[in-house]
Amino acid sequence: MLLFAASANPGRLSAPAFCYCFPLIKSPMLVSPVKPNDVLVTKGLQIMSEHAQMRVTDSDPKPNLFHPGLLPHRQMFELIIQIIGMTTNILSR
Repeated sequence: MLLFAASANPGRLSAPAFCYCFPLIKSPMLVSPVKPNDVLVTKGLQIMSEHAQMRVTDSDPKPNLFHPGLLPHRQMFELIIQIIGMTTNILSR
């Protein structure tokens, strides 16, 4: 399976590969107590942000593994909401 396409999407996983790796990104972000400057949370959010910027052009008729519609949007939003809830509790103490 194509994980990276150096010319089209440098540094990004294909959407199916990102879906497969998403639990690996999510787990460390929720296991440890989240601090506002936590490196794992920052890296995870950067990876999610990079993949959320995926765009598609309709000029290519063959299936596109980098189509943003294949990303786990609901799970990404739920994770962000959980992180906001965890950091809000820490900051309010």
